[in-house]
Amino acid sequence: MLLKKMHLKNFRNLRKEKVTFFPSVNVIVGNNGSGKSNLLEAIYLFYKGKSFRKSKLIDMINWEKDFFRIKISTDDEMYNNLFFYYDKKKIFNME
Repeated sequence: MLLKKMHLKNFRNLRKEKVTFFPSVNVIVGNNGSGKSNLLEAIYLFYKGKSFRKSKLIDMINWEKDFFRIKISTDDEMYNNLFFYYDKKKIFNME
């Protein structure tokens, strides 16, 4: 199963991003603080269910928002969502 597309919303400093992956090689480049590691963390979180950093899910929500969403499509046309919502009293992990 290969990543085909990824949509991120409110994940750390990535407010609304759409990424298309190529079947062979993908290179992630950018300035310091642009979100390269956050993109890798989102992929890792989606497939492993935890961060490679010592972070809680609540810490992955963009500072000004109350949820994040990761949507991934694969080469076998599967679509999957990870939605995490925090309302200051309860934490919801849906989809």
